[in-house]
Amino acid sequence: MKMEEDLNSAATNTYVMHSRCYAINPNRLLELMRSAGFESVTRIDNEFYQPVLVGTRPP
Repeated sequence: MKMEEDLNSAATNTYVMHSRCYAINPNRLLELMRSAGFESVTRIDNEFYQPVLVGTRPP
């Protein structure tokens, strides 16, 4: 992504951001959430345009 900041002056700042994205199966992510210690891990379908994965941290 590239973003330019116009400060209403002769100077313009340009920022270039890089990221890396890895595709992961939602079921695998649920497993990883459980193994990381999240509780009540669930997948919510048909409430949003994509599945929502929810978990709570233990007290």
